[in-house]
Amino acid sequence: EVCNNGSCESGTPLTCDDGVFCNGAETCDPALGCVAGTAVNCNDEIPCTDDVCDEDSDSCLNTPNTANCGLGEFCDAAQGCLDVDECAAGTDDCDPNASCSNTPGSFTCTCNNGYTGDGVTCLDIDECAAATDNCHLHASCSNTP
Repeated sequence: EVCNNGSCESGTPLTCDDGVFCNGAETCDPALGCVAGTAVNCNDEIPCTDDVCDEDSDSCLNTPNTANCGLGEFCDAAQGCLDVDECAAGTDDCDPNASCSNTPGSFTCTCNNGYTGDGVTCLDIDECAAATDNCHLHASCSNTP
């Protein structure tokens, strides 16, 4: 259509169209002339993505932004904020003689059997020195880590 003095005539291109994608396609109304289009809605309903209309590509850009998530989470463009598994990622600070357990937003470290500590630092328990070994009375006890 071509908008000519408030009346719509057959033809292309639509002269009311300003060529701007993000503000929607304008139309020609016989009574009103050029009518503004409806702006493009780029909201993908994923709370952690930055949703913008990109005029250069005539498309919506939904960019994951982990800063929009909580501590210990990352932004997944399809699912939203997800927990970071620090144990699987190897970003925990657990002692080599400890086990790592992922928790929402964090992780915990627990010393393995035969070790004591807070999980970040684990020390070998000397069962011989502590007299908690199960060696025979006439056997010699030798601690092994």
